[in-house]
Amino acid sequence: MDKIAVLIPCYNEAKTISKVIMDFQAVLPEAVVYVYDNNSSDGTDKIAKDAGAVVRYEYQQGKGNVIRRMFAEVDARCYVMVDGDDTYPAENARKMAECILSRNADMVVGDRLSSTYFEENNRLFHNFGNDLVRKVIHFLFQNEIKDIMTGYRAFSYRFVKTFPVLSQGFEIETEMSIHAIDKNMQIENIVCDYRNRPEGSESKLNTYADGIKVLLTILKLFRTYRPMKFFSMIAICLAAVSTAFLVPVFHEYFKTGFVPNFPTLIVCGFVMLAALYALFSGIVLQTIYQKNRQDFEIDLYRVSKELSCEERGGVIADIGCGREAAFLNYYSASILKGYGFDFRIGDQDIGNLTLINNKGSDGLDIESCCCDTVFMLAVLEHLDTPKVLLKEIHRILKPGGSFCLTTPTPAAKPVLECMAALHIINREEILEHKHYYTGQEIHTLMEDCGFACDRYKKFCFGMNSMAVGIKVRRI
Repeated sequence: MDKIAVLIPCYNEAKTISKVIMDFQAVLPEAVVYVYDNNSSDGTDKIAKDAGAVVRYEYQQGKGNVIRRMFAEVDARCYVMVDGDDTYPAENARKMAECILSRNADMVVGDRLSSTYFEENNRLFHNFGNDLVRKVIHFLFQNEIKDIMTGYRAFSYRFVKTFPVLSQGFEIETEMSIHAIDKNMQIENIVCDYRNRPEGSESKLNTYADGIKVLLTILKLFRTYRPMKFFSMIAICLAAVSTAFLVPVFHEYFKTGFVPNFPTLIVCGFVMLAALYALFSGIVLQTIYQKNRQDFEIDLYRVSKELSCEERGGVIADIGCGREAAFLNYYSASILKGYGFDFRIGDQDIGNLTLINNKGSDGLDIESCCCDTVFMLAVLEHLDTPKVLLKEIHRILKPGGSFCLTTPTPAAKPVLECMAALHIINREEILEHKHYYTGQEIHTLMEDCGFACDRYKKFCFGMNSMAVGIKVRRI
């Protein structure tokens, strides 16, 4: 599980995506940046990969579909979501993430409307639409969210894993806001600057078509989350219409004892019945809604417990795990997922362990930025080109992830060769040793491959060494 995941949904953002990725990497160096490409035709995905992001794809068109995929696939303690158009400054991301990690907020809203949005945005009806949506939702749901339509937000794990994504397009922001309000999630607002799209970058939002979709979404969600209010309003309107037309009929009846307008009387009776039907529909649906809220709270407890369990262990990889993968098997109950690489094993899945036949020099066939810790025990001395493998380890590690290696020192060479000559240890394996590394050589090797050497120590009377590196930069 990532500590912080930066999620960037993209559709044809080649002009800006590289800058957005690098800005967020600078502000949140420990975060994993995920770019989800939604059928871009301008090479957005390739540019994002070159900038160091993890690139994935959603082939169903629409921002809502992309967010559904992101929320399902990415696990993190904190999620920061931002558009790929470089309209939101990365400088606010640290503060937003801290609200999630330190203040237990469930959703943090990047509030554009309280800063420079109305000055920077040159699309008049966008300004009007944002203001209208905010006022409508405030009226219907009574909340303190300052910017309903912003694409710059941070979320907690429990929000992401309990949010049912139903929208397919840009109305997804409205849906997220109302879900958080209805479920009594802790919401915080962070005022952030807004800048207009750079020249040549075009908005994908259709002012009128998407604006109508957003208003219809608000109406549907009001019906779903406030059924008693919704159907009571319908009942009051129907009852008022029925009463207005019934008054003259009753007035005439009490005056003359006759009912000259039977059709009006009959229609008004049916309209009044419809009003009563709407009222009782609201009562029934409110009861169902209340039960759903109770079920949601139980689900929230489950997700919170799931988070605490997942934080106990991470994803580890063992390079040169051996035929039995003994190290991984020993710790399998304490980790989420384990990957073992060795040329002496066959490809297989055993519980939460995946073993892969691999020499290391061929590349590590798993996704970038997926491991919390990588171990490479007694392998380095066998490598002809160690930098190739260390760069692959750098690729699969999450930012801030740890890399632990052990290798014999130069002092071990005569001892190992003597033991091999006496057939105490495997002679062929010792002859395969390409190099015995000093502490300075290990430091230099790690730094050249994007690691900061955090710890180095010798053991076994100085004949073995252990080093721990931290992934600190792109290479």
